[in-house]
Amino acid sequence: MDKLYHDIIKELDRTGDIMFYREYEYVYFLSRSLKNGVLLIEETEDATIVLCNELKCIGYRELYCALLERINVPLYVAYIDSEDELEAVESLGGVKVNYAREDCDSFSDKYGTYALKRSAKPDLLRFKKITLDDIGTVRGYFSYSSNNTCDHTVGSTFMWRDFFSMEYAIYNDTLIVKLKVQNKDNIDTTAFYLPLGGDRDGAIRKIDEYCKSLEIPVVYCSIAYDELPYLSSRYDSIESYHDSDWSDYLYRAQDLITLAGRRYHGQRNHINQFVKTHESYSFEEITLCNIGEVAEFYNALGKAASKDSAIYDEEREKTLEVLANYGMYGLIGGLIRVDNSVVAFSIGEIRSNTLYIHIEKADPDHKGAHQVINNDFAKHFSLQNTEFINRGEDVGDEGLRIAKTSYHPCELIDKLIVNVK
Repeated sequence: MDKLYHDIIKELDRTGDIMFYREYEYVYFLSRSLKNGVLLIEETEDATIVLCNELKCIGYRELYCALLERINVPLYVAYIDSEDELEAVESLGGVKVNYAREDCDSFSDKYGTYALKRSAKPDLLRFKKITLDDIGTVRGYFSYSSNNTCDHTVGSTFMWRDFFSMEYAIYNDTLIVKLKVQNKDNIDTTAFYLPLGGDRDGAIRKIDEYCKSLEIPVVYCSIAYDELPYLSSRYDSIESYHDSDWSDYLYRAQDLITLAGRRYHGQRNHINQFVKTHESYSFEEITLCNIGEVAEFYNALGKAASKDSAIYDEEREKTLEVLANYGMYGLIGGLIRVDNSVVAFSIGEIRSNTLYIHIEKADPDHKGAHQVINNDFAKHFSLQNTEFINRGEDVGDEGLRIAKTSYHPCELIDKLIVNVK
């Protein structure tokens, strides 16, 4: 039993602060730093009894779930003194029982003792299909992201939610996104983004429970290289790889604003030619007043630029959705107007120090319009703290790859798929 308890605490305690020792039938878990409390367990011939649980680094529910899964005798939680512990015990089917001991008068017994049935199973994550109505629910969680990938933005998440069959769950104020991706063998696989919120460790444990219950492998996707150490600390063995078609093109904001130097000579020439031809052109922010004009322009443009591609079809459908629900998406946008007509537009958003471009369209009959909307959008919407501009992936399209490369990215952000072995 000692090894069982030791393994449970090692798995759940990410602080490495809890030490273990036994004294007869009592098992103690103590904080080395004295900051994380104490856990006292008593073993009898026919039961395991939690006499005192004041551990601050392990959630009540996570601990009792782990004990229920691994011990072979009834589990009792005695002398419950907090509402949080009571809620955890009740959520696991705990039943209040009579329990009294003469030698434990020092323990508070505000809520009594509960018996947990070994057959009790932890509640599994309940995922909900992501819809437009969920924008307000999930938007705030993206601020927890520490990387520059476009996947942790409103625009990318909601524009690609159907293509990747995205669903979400909220656990302990932490966002968990589940989706379908293709593995190395081009087979659809269930995967998860790294949870975003205040209890990433707890959410990871819930993902493990979910996958175990469905007997599917644990797979994470859209993982940045600097996030690998975290997953390595959580699991004994992981394997990672990436598909360059889905790598993000990241640029220094000042490069796209100034277009300085010989390497941007071509872009400057296109802009100068456009300005010379259309001296009275203007840049405007997209608002609810002019969004209808943008939609009309895109509808006309789309008919002439059709491609035989599932990705193109999805992007076109969701671009129309964004234009029809511009206020709900809450994005930022700009357009180029020539002779009172829209000839180009771009839509994106800002998160942290990065400006993200989700949609950019231009009339090919107006030479230089692509370069002008690119440059004017960067100038207009870059804030004082905007260091980078993320222009998304090329999704394997050679034309997009050439165009994005011509602007000299400072980094291609590889988004890893991580298999837990």
